[in-house]
Amino acid sequence: MRNTILIIGGMGPQASAETLQRVVRKATNKSRELHAPFPQIVLLSLPVPDFIADTQNIEPAFNMIKTETQKALSFNPKITMMACNTAHLLFQRLERSIPNIGLHSLIATVVDEVKSHNIRTIALLASPTTIKTELYQKQLEQAGIACQLPDEDQLNELERMIQDTINRPSSVHKTQLRNMASKFLENGCDGVLLGCTELPLVFGEHSDSRIIDSLEVLSDTLVGKYFQKSDIM
Repeated sequence: MRNTILIIGGMGPQASAETLQRVVRKATNKSRELHAPFPQIVLLSLPVPDFIADTQNIEPAFNMIKTETQKALSFNPKITMMACNTAHLLFQRLERSIPNIGLHSLIATVVDEVKSHNIRTIALLASPTTIKTELYQKQLEQAGIACQLPDEDQLNELERMIQDTINRPSSVHKTQLRNMASKFLENGCDGVLLGCTELPLVFGEHSDSRIIDSLEVLSDTLVGKYFQKSDIM
Protein backbone atom coordinates (compact mmCIF):
# COMPACT_ATOMS: atom_id res chain seq x y z
CA MET A 1 0.00 0.00 0.00
CA ARG A 2 1.32 3.45 -0.93
CA ASN A 3 1.41 5.43 2.29
CA THR A 4 4.02 8.17 1.89
CA ILE A 5 4.09 11.83 0.89
CA LEU A 6 7.46 12.55 -0.73
CA ILE A 7 8.76 16.12 -1.06
CA ILE A 8 11.80 16.72 -3.27
CA GLY A 9 13.34 19.86 -1.84
CA GLY A 10 16.48 21.72 -0.95
CA MET A 11 16.08 24.27 -3.76
CA GLY A 12 16.09 26.24 -1.47
CA PRO A 13 15.88 24.68 1.95
CA GLN A 14 13.80 27.42 3.63
CA ALA A 15 10.88 26.91 1.23
CA SER A 16 11.21 23.15 1.64
CA ALA A 17 11.05 23.47 5.43
CA GLU A 18 7.96 25.68 5.16
CA THR A 19 6.37 23.14 2.82
CA LEU A 20 6.92 20.42 5.40
CA GLN A 21 5.38 22.55 8.17
CA ARG A 22 2.30 23.31 6.10
CA VAL A 23 1.89 19.67 5.06
CA VAL A 24 2.12 18.53 8.68
CA ARG A 25 -0.56 21.05 9.77
CA LYS A 26 -2.92 20.18 6.92
CA ALA A 27 -2.37 16.43 7.26
CA THR A 28 -3.07 16.62 11.00
CA ASN A 29 -6.39 18.33 10.35
CA LYS A 30 -7.34 15.94 7.56
CA SER A 31 -6.43 12.79 9.47
CA ARG A 32 -8.60 13.96 12.39
CA GLU A 33 -11.46 14.86 10.06
CA LEU A 34 -11.38 11.46 8.34
CA HIS A 35 -10.30 9.43 11.39
CA ALA A 36 -7.46 8.18 9.21
CA PRO A 37 -3.82 7.44 10.09
CA PHE A 38 -1.36 10.30 9.81
CA PRO A 39 0.77 9.87 6.67
CA GLN A 40 4.43 9.07 6.53
CA ILE A 41 6.14 12.20 5.18
CA VAL A 42 9.61 12.20 3.65
CA LEU A 43 11.47 15.42 2.80
CA LEU A 44 14.57 15.16 0.63
CA SER A 45 16.37 18.44 1.36
CA LEU A 46 19.07 18.04 -1.27
CA PRO A 47 22.20 20.22 -1.60
CA VAL A 48 21.54 20.61 -5.31
CA PRO A 49 24.16 22.62 -7.26
CA ASP A 50 22.75 25.95 -8.40
CA PHE A 51 21.71 25.08 -11.95
CA ILE A 52 19.42 28.10 -12.11
CA ALA A 53 22.21 30.67 -12.09
CA ASP A 54 24.78 28.39 -13.74
CA THR A 55 23.47 26.13 -16.52
CA GLN A 56 26.67 24.07 -16.37
CA ASN A 57 25.23 22.58 -13.18
CA ILE A 58 22.12 21.18 -14.89
CA GLU A 59 23.48 17.65 -15.35
CA PRO A 60 24.99 17.34 -11.84
CA ALA A 61 21.74 18.70 -10.39
CA PHE A 62 19.60 16.29 -12.37
CA ASN A 63 21.80 13.32 -11.47
CA MET A 64 21.65 14.19 -7.76
CA ILE A 65 17.86 14.58 -7.78
CA LYS A 66 17.42 11.37 -9.80
CA THR A 67 19.77 9.30 -7.61
CA GLU A 68 18.29 10.42 -4.29
CA THR A 69 14.71 10.17 -5.52
CA GLN A 70 15.32 6.62 -6.76
CA LYS A 71 16.46 5.71 -3.25
CA ALA A 72 13.15 7.09 -1.94
CA LEU A 73 11.23 4.47 -3.94
CA SER A 74 11.74 2.25 -0.90
CA PHE A 75 9.25 4.49 0.94
CA ASN A 76 6.60 3.55 -1.63
CA PRO A 77 5.36 7.13 -2.16
CA LYS A 78 1.75 7.75 -3.03
CA ILE A 79 2.46 11.28 -4.25
CA THR A 80 5.71 13.10 -4.96
CA MET A 81 6.21 16.78 -5.77
CA MET A 82 9.15 19.14 -6.12
CA ALA A 83 9.15 22.09 -3.72
CA CYS A 84 10.60 24.39 -6.35
CA ASN A 85 8.97 25.94 -9.41
CA THR A 86 12.16 26.48 -11.43
CA ALA A 87 13.27 22.88 -10.85
CA HIS A 88 10.38 21.87 -13.11
CA LEU A 89 12.82 22.45 -15.95
CA LEU A 90 13.84 18.88 -15.05
CA PHE A 91 10.31 17.56 -14.49
CA GLN A 92 9.83 15.58 -17.70
CA ARG A 93 13.27 13.98 -17.50
CA LEU A 94 12.69 12.99 -13.90
CA GLU A 95 9.22 11.66 -14.66
CA ARG A 96 10.61 9.49 -17.48
CA SER A 97 13.53 8.28 -15.38
CA ILE A 98 11.46 7.25 -12.34
CA PRO A 99 7.94 6.49 -13.60
CA ASN A 100 6.83 4.77 -10.38
CA ILE A 101 7.49 7.71 -8.07
CA GLY A 102 4.00 9.24 -8.36
CA LEU A 103 5.39 12.59 -9.51
CA HIS A 104 2.91 15.47 -9.89
CA SER A 105 3.67 18.80 -11.56
CA LEU A 106 3.47 21.88 -9.36
CA ILE A 107 3.26 24.08 -12.46
CA ALA A 108 0.21 22.27 -13.87
CA THR A 109 -1.46 22.19 -10.46
CA VAL A 110 -0.95 25.91 -9.90
CA VAL A 111 -2.40 26.69 -13.34
CA ASP A 112 -5.47 24.61 -12.41
CA GLU A 113 -5.75 26.67 -9.21
CA VAL A 114 -5.59 29.92 -11.19
CA LYS A 115 -8.37 28.64 -13.47
CA SER A 116 -10.52 27.75 -10.46
CA HIS A 117 -10.45 31.41 -9.37
CA ASN A 118 -11.82 32.52 -12.76
CA ILE A 119 -8.78 34.73 -13.26
CA ARG A 120 -8.48 36.11 -16.80
CA THR A 121 -5.22 38.05 -16.41
CA ILE A 122 -2.56 37.21 -13.86
CA ALA A 123 0.78 38.78 -12.95
CA LEU A 124 3.56 36.22 -12.73
CA LEU A 125 6.16 36.95 -10.04
CA ALA A 126 8.89 34.34 -10.18
CA SER A 127 12.60 33.75 -10.68
CA PRO A 128 14.12 35.13 -13.89
CA THR A 129 14.79 31.57 -15.06
CA THR A 130 11.18 30.45 -14.52
CA ILE A 131 10.00 33.45 -16.53
CA LYS A 132 12.60 33.24 -19.31
CA THR A 133 11.96 29.52 -19.85
CA GLU A 134 8.18 30.17 -19.92
CA LEU A 135 7.40 27.34 -17.51
CA TYR A 136 4.15 29.06 -16.56
CA GLN A 137 3.38 31.22 -19.60
CA LYS A 138 2.83 28.31 -21.98
CA GLN A 139 0.43 26.48 -19.69
CA LEU A 140 -1.40 29.65 -18.71
CA GLU A 141 -1.88 30.50 -22.39
CA GLN A 142 -3.24 27.02 -23.08
CA ALA A 143 -5.72 27.59 -20.25
CA GLY A 144 -6.85 30.86 -21.82
CA ILE A 145 -5.26 33.03 -19.13
CA ALA A 146 -3.34 36.17 -20.07
CA CYS A 147 -0.07 36.73 -18.24
CA GLN A 148 1.63 40.00 -17.31
CA LEU A 149 5.35 39.85 -16.55
CA PRO A 150 7.68 41.95 -14.40
CA ASP A 151 9.88 44.45 -16.20
CA GLU A 152 13.67 44.11 -16.02
CA ASP A 153 13.99 46.18 -12.84
CA GLN A 154 11.23 44.22 -11.11
CA LEU A 155 12.81 40.96 -12.25
CA ASN A 156 16.10 41.97 -10.67
CA GLU A 157 14.26 42.87 -7.47
CA LEU A 158 12.57 39.47 -7.42
CA GLU A 159 15.90 37.73 -7.94
CA ARG A 160 17.38 39.58 -4.94
CA MET A 161 14.37 38.66 -2.80
CA ILE A 162 14.65 35.01 -3.75
CA GLN A 163 18.41 34.76 -3.21
CA ASP A 164 18.23 36.62 0.10
CA THR A 165 15.46 34.29 1.31
CA ILE A 166 17.49 31.22 0.32
CA ASN A 167 20.59 32.53 2.11
CA ARG A 168 19.19 34.39 5.14
CA PRO A 169 15.40 34.61 5.56
CA SER A 170 14.12 37.97 6.80
CA SER A 171 11.15 40.28 6.36
CA VAL A 172 13.24 43.01 4.73
CA HIS A 173 11.61 42.59 1.30
CA LYS A 174 8.01 42.14 2.46
CA THR A 175 6.78 45.68 1.79
CA GLN A 176 8.57 45.79 -1.55
CA LEU A 177 6.94 42.58 -2.77
CA ARG A 178 3.48 43.55 -1.55
CA ASN A 179 3.76 46.92 -3.28
CA MET A 180 4.78 45.20 -6.50
CA ALA A 181 1.76 42.88 -6.31
CA SER A 182 -0.56 45.80 -5.56
CA LYS A 183 0.62 47.71 -8.63
CA PHE A 184 -0.21 44.77 -10.89
CA LEU A 185 -3.66 44.48 -9.32
CA GLU A 186 -4.23 48.21 -9.74
CA ASN A 187 -3.18 48.00 -13.40
CA GLY A 188 -5.74 45.47 -14.56
CA CYS A 189 -4.61 42.07 -13.29
CA ASP A 190 -7.25 39.86 -11.64
CA GLY A 191 -4.63 38.04 -9.62
CA VAL A 192 -0.94 37.71 -8.77
CA LEU A 193 0.91 34.40 -8.87
CA LEU A 194 3.78 33.92 -6.43
CA GLY A 195 5.47 31.50 -8.80
CA CYS A 196 8.53 30.80 -6.69
CA THR A 197 8.24 28.95 -3.39
CA GLU A 198 10.54 31.50 -1.71
CA LEU A 199 8.21 34.41 -2.49
CA PRO A 200 5.38 33.30 -0.13
CA LEU A 201 7.96 33.42 2.67
CA VAL A 202 8.68 37.02 1.72
CA PHE A 203 5.03 37.98 1.21
CA GLY A 204 3.90 36.63 4.57
CA GLU A 205 0.42 35.63 5.73
CA HIS A 206 -2.54 37.22 3.97
CA SER A 207 -6.24 36.69 3.26
CA ASP A 208 -6.37 38.06 -0.29
CA SER A 209 -7.82 35.39 -2.59
CA ARG A 210 -6.30 37.20 -5.58
CA ILE A 211 -2.81 36.18 -4.43
CA ILE A 212 -2.04 32.66 -5.68
CA ASP A 213 0.61 31.12 -3.42
CA SER A 214 2.45 28.28 -5.18
CA LEU A 215 3.72 26.95 -1.85
CA GLU A 216 0.18 26.78 -0.48
CA VAL A 217 -0.99 25.01 -3.65
CA LEU A 218 1.89 22.57 -3.23
CA SER A 219 1.03 21.66 0.36
CA ASP A 220 -2.72 21.50 -0.37
CA THR A 221 -2.10 19.15 -3.29
CA LEU A 222 0.23 16.83 -1.40
CA VAL A 223 -2.27 16.39 1.42
CA GLY A 224 -5.35 16.35 -0.83
CA LYS A 225 -3.96 13.71 -3.18
CA TYR A 226 -2.75 11.57 -0.29
CA PHE A 227 -6.15 11.47 1.40
CA GLN A 228 -8.07 11.19 -1.88
CA LYS A 229 -8.55 7.42 -1.96
CA SER A 230 -9.92 4.92 0.50
CA ASP A 231 -6.72 2.86 0.54
CA ILE A 232 -5.32 5.18 3.25
CA MET A 233 -7.83 3.85 5.77
